[in-house]
Amino acid sequence: MVFPFDPAARMTFAPQSEASESGPDGEQKPRRTSKKRTAIVEAARKLFCDEGYPGTSMDAIAAEAAVSKATVYAHFPSKQQLFSEVLSDVTDAYIRLSKEVYDAPLEEGMTLIANRFIEMITRPSSLTIFRTVMTQGEEFPEMLEAFRAAGPRRVIAAVADYFRSQSDRGRLSVPDPGLAATLFLHAVKGEAHARALATCFTTYSDTEVIGEIVRVVIKAYSPEPKDGPSEA
Repeated sequence: MVFPFDPAARMTFAPQSEASESGPDGEQKPRRTSKKRTAIVEAARKLFCDEGYPGTSMDAIAAEAAVSKATVYAHFPSKQQLFSEVLSDVTDAYIRLSKEVYDAPLEEGMTLIANRFIEMITRPSSLTIFRTVMTQGEEFPEMLEAFRAAGPRRVIAAVADYFRSQSDRGRLSVPDPGLAATLFLHAVKGEAHARALATCFTTYSDTEVIGEIVRVVIKAYSPEPKDGPSEA
């Protein structure tokens, strides 16, 4: 997978058990990987996208990765866990925010987060997985839960941490960072994701939409002057 942006400025994502939590000052530990594990995840991603969740077996993944079925199960005890790993890998380059993002001017930081989020959710593999989850999630609830846990919940948590940090610094006043992150991401997702799914045809560019969203959020959560609100 190729990410069309500077990796030095990107947001990164990794399971909490294998890396430190996101934060402006915390060190970030790399995820443990191996050639076989990487091959298994790559094979699973291809098959999940080509065949869907129910149509993909652990045997097929083992064959595609050129490893034994026992090796697949040694790394991933269940297909649900492997599906979750594929989702985490898709979001791996986007979510844990770098110190540069936290320290950037608000408009710049939020715009970067929004653009990276759109890049993530509109990639062909992301759209394929989304369609699979939407059409087969009711029949396979474990797949739906894996998607929610490895995708939306962790993305929201990372962006909530950004809003919490900006509020702690006095740059914003955000009473509920989780709610703010949810609203922000839904607003950013709307036009771009619908357009990528061919369900929305808008005359507004992503740049225009993101710019307006960022301006609205900054104004909505702008801290009150130290003197207090002005009297009408």
